[in-house]
Amino acid sequence: MMVSYGKLTTRFFIAFFLFFITSSIEYISYAEEEYVTDELIVKMKSDANQSAAVSGIQSRGAVVSKSFSDLGIMVVQSAPGDTIEDLQMALEANPDVEYVEKNYIVYADLTPNDPRYGQQTYLNVIDAPPAWNTETGDSNVVIAVLDTGVETVHEDISGKTLPGCSVIGSFTENSCGTNVDDNNGHGTGVAGTAAAKTNNGLGAAGLCWNCPILPVKVLSDSGSGTLSDTIEGINYARNYALNNPSKKVVINMSLGRDCQASGVTQAEQDAITAAWNAGVLVVASAGNSASSNLQCPAAANHVIAVSATTNSDTLASFSSYGSFVDLAAPGVGIVNAVGTSNVAGSFYTSWSGTSFSSPVVSGVAGLVWSADTTLTNAEVEQILKDTAENIGSSLYFGEGRVNADFAVDLASSGSPAPPTPAPTPAPTPPPAASGTLTGFNPGTAGNRNSLTVTGAPEGAVVKFYYSRTSGTTSITTGVCKGKALNLSSPISLGSAVADSTGKATINPTLSSTLGGRTVYVQSRVETSASCKITNRVTQSIKRKSGSSSGGGWFFR
Repeated sequence: MMVSYGKLTTRFFIAFFLFFITSSIEYISYAEEEYVTDELIVKMKSDANQSAAVSGIQSRGAVVSKSFSDLGIMVVQSAPGDTIEDLQMALEANPDVEYVEKNYIVYADLTPNDPRYGQQTYLNVIDAPPAWNTETGDSNVVIAVLDTGVETVHEDISGKTLPGCSVIGSFTENSCGTNVDDNNGHGTGVAGTAAAKTNNGLGAAGLCWNCPILPVKVLSDSGSGTLSDTIEGINYARNYALNNPSKKVVINMSLGRDCQASGVTQAEQDAITAAWNAGVLVVASAGNSASSNLQCPAAANHVIAVSATTNSDTLASFSSYGSFVDLAAPGVGIVNAVGTSNVAGSFYTSWSGTSFSSPVVSGVAGLVWSADTTLTNAEVEQILKDTAENIGSSLYFGEGRVNADFAVDLASSGSPAPPTPAPTPAPTPPPAASGTLTGFNPGTAGNRNSLTVTGAPEGAVVKFYYSRTSGTTSITTGVCKGKALNLSSPISLGSAVADSTGKATINPTLSSTLGGRTVYVQSRVETSASCKITNRVTQSIKRKSGSSSGGGWFFR
């Protein structure tokens, strides 16, 4: 499938087509660098007659403007009316000349003057400085920070924030509170990581220098919040985008919950889908569980889920991982703003967590969209994925670790340098998912039971479901997306990871209300790259002796 990149479509397709054709003869044509139009760098052979060589150059009216005697190199300026192409051909024909080259123009990588920039080594890991040579952000690209608020008077934030919204308490996205003060500090750090004021001689650098920040307070000062408040925050950012069609909006959600058992709720998916359909790009942290447990909203469709890496391009020890991860970014030692309205002054700290790898990607997305504001959200997402560097297994890093320079290069010119794969051995492909489900043992209501899948690959995640009726239900998340369970309205029983023998077991307690009833049980087995829906088991549940009623279904 070919992805359209807005106004880049034609030239990107041509670049791709030419690469495909010319690579078959091991030749790739790149645009030539800028150079001084009337100068050449010439090196004579060590046994050449230097005086004769200079006389030959001067006979064409050219001038030796500079020489490096210890290197045997001269800078030659062509005569008026003479082209350096003609001069170069003439010099290369001289048997005393070792080589002739153009005097290419070089630029210093744009380095901000923020005092703490030297501590922000992760910016070099993702090649931010060369990206800034091309793009530092556009005021029409807005980064909406759904978090604990943003400290708008912080020295590295003030003047960059738009009027925002607080949905904490009785407020909604249509009736916002105006107080978005951050009395936790987390939201300010997230906002600064993505888009702090930069090159201002203060504090630290952000990724997207000129992108404004839209504060949306969805978490309380304690750092917690509700799903409904998060949904209201998403809706507020979506409505902002709809009411400001000239703006491009990136939502950053450095928040979430472990949703391994429940999965993505339909309400949050509906809110995210509506935002996506309004042209909004959504980025979220993958979680800090150090496991493959799903994190929501990161696991939802139309969300870029970001895991955390170290500055050595390894998975951070705390980072969640799994098939739901789309991209990776540095998330250890992220130096940026912190500050609360109840403590005077502007402060900085070193943050760690996927909460800070997420705004790194959001900031890079802001740069990409700034480079070409005609791009769609889908095209920006694809550019981020296409230009990510392969640093290891997709289970940990998704499409790879984000690279700001490659991404901005593709967005601005349509012909980026290809990402360089990490010099590591090719990973062994994981075994395909498999497994056989056996029924409840002992299968008695009110007792602790066991439910087992055997024959699964070691490390595979096995998810168990039951229903009181058979039927068909499509799976909408994870590697198994698009497959179906042979259950009607399946209810999650829990999950387990297959051990070295290929066995995965859970131990639920069955409610006494199931006594004497027939249930249908089925599982899905997921590895990083494959899915297997197991056989379905039909089983009658025995009544517990002396019991005829009880509470609902639960498990421990």
